[in-house]
Amino acid sequence: YAKGCFPGQEPIVMARDRAGRVNRSFLGLKGLDGRPIPVGAKLTRDGAEVGGVTSATDSPRLGGPLGLGYVHWKHTEPG
Repeated sequence: YAKGCFPGQEPIVMARDRAGRVNRSFLGLKGLDGRPIPVGAKLTRDGAEVGGVTSATDSPRLGGPLGLGYVHWKHTEPG
């Protein structure tokens, strides 16, 4: 925060001052059942929506589907 002015500074400072954290994180996702991950799919935990998938692909090297998405900050731990 002492770096000076930079592009994107305002949203970062607003998130820090308003809540002390950002509400969601951009994370990598790995599908566990081998089926492709649909783009736009809702991520749920215990029946509640906690995020969404923004992009996905199949990874032969890692042996399954991978995706990227936003997840609510309370649900960012692995699993």
